[in-house]
Amino acid sequence: MSDQQTAVAAPATPLSFDDLKPRMELKGKVTKVELAGAHVDIGIGSDALMHISEIKSDKPITRLSDVLKVGDEIIVYVAKLDNTHKRVNITMRKPPAFGWDNLETWLKLTNVKVVSVTKFGLFVNIDGPKDALLPHEFAPRDVRLKTGDVLESVWVTELNEGKNRIGLTTIQPPDLPWEKIRKGNILKGKVLSIERGVAYVDVGAERPGQIRRNSLGVSFVDPGDLVAVGEDIEVRVVKVDSNKKQLDLSLTNFNPEDYALSSGSEATITPIEAALKKAQRRAHADAGLPEAKTANYSKADKRQAAQAEAITRTMQHLQSQRQAKG
Repeated sequence: MSDQQTAVAAPATPLSFDDLKPRMELKGKVTKVELAGAHVDIGIGSDALMHISEIKSDKPITRLSDVLKVGDEIIVYVAKLDNTHKRVNITMRKPPAFGWDNLETWLKLTNVKVVSVTKFGLFVNIDGPKDALLPHEFAPRDVRLKTGDVLESVWVTELNEGKNRIGLTTIQPPDLPWEKIRKGNILKGKVLSIERGVAYVDVGAERPGQIRRNSLGVSFVDPGDLVAVGEDIEVRVVKVDSNKKQLDLSLTNFNPEDYALSSGSEATITPIEAALKKAQRRAHADAGLPEAKTANYSKADKRQAAQAEAITRTMQHLQSQRQAKG
């Protein structure tokens, strides 16, 4: 029903308790038969326990000794693991492929069968701990489903063991479901657009992520100077807002320290002042003039100088990165 399969242990493979998994298929040998059940050697050094209700028989069981005898070799499955006491309960009844332990949201299941239809949805056999509910709004709209129909693909949308509830959809989810995105995740993406100083990046989620100045850690660097529309980039998740479905990103290869505007004796002045001084020195040098020692600058002059310095550093940094890649 899915890419996941029940684990099967080869008879000759030495096992320990830690190797066992729920629903694992094993070969065992009956070592003791009691009124309430049987003890079975499954190769872990201590017998597993099988209750009489877990013994498979073609006829009603009146005496267990009529069905099982010491020395019988049987196929069993792991039903329950007691990690504290290292005890194993087994069954001869083949368990479903899925339990609450290995189902997860957005898991894809294939070729599942509709077992009943109600006014609020369809119940579907997923070979799990219970039938799952497929609400009508998440079912195919081009066909009227009925009991016995097989659905080629469904995805798990809800798991609630406490309420004994499993939800499904036939609508294929995004490549990266919102619930799986975590702060610090490293993702691959493509730049979709750059608008008003924000770069929008498709990372496979329900909505594009955003690279902003504040997520870069440098207020005077425009994301549009670092990336281009259509470019494939690697990003880090800075913030996830589940309510607003907003994803803030930063570039993994961007180091804010590379864009420091001052060093040495200029470390004590503001970045704008450092940018202004450097722009002034460059202008005087280009003109063949001595460096001016004092000057009065307007706010517009300071903004222009800071922007010029930031753009220069940005372009130099981009050029060195692309040379390194090429």
